[in-house]
Amino acid sequence: MTNLVARDQLVSIFERWQRLEEEKAEISEGLKELFAEAKGNGYDAKALRLAFRAKVKADEADPADAELQALVEIYLDNLAERPRARPAPARVEIIEKIPAPDATPAGAVVAAKTSGVAARRDGPPYDDLEIPAILRRVS
Repeated sequence: MTNLVARDQLVSIFERWQRLEEEKAEISEGLKELFAEAKGNGYDAKALRLAFRAKVKADEADPADAELQALVEIYLDNLAERPRARPAPARVEIIEKIPAPDATPAGAVVAAKTSGVAARRDGPPYDDLEIPAILRRVS
């Protein structure tokens, strides 16, 4: 008797599976037609699918998942091997040049204009060095 019941359950499961597979095929055909129509109207089907999936995922996500996803994106950005965007260097225009002072003895203190701190100059003097007197940042 138990074999008969088990067989009836198995047949029932098989019939339900067949029905669901048929419905799945109909749905698949309907989706194919939908995206063919969208493509005919100038949309990119692959991009639409990705956008639709992202929209559904965003609608179903809870705030804790959003925080987790944000952290995952930060980690992935930091692990990416692509070069990071760097700001463009400032364009500097030299307005006026003044010649370097005459031979400065080694060890003399020379004002470092860029850092605002006095610096010790070691080594031979650079007579041919020209120091920009005024620098203006041009963007």
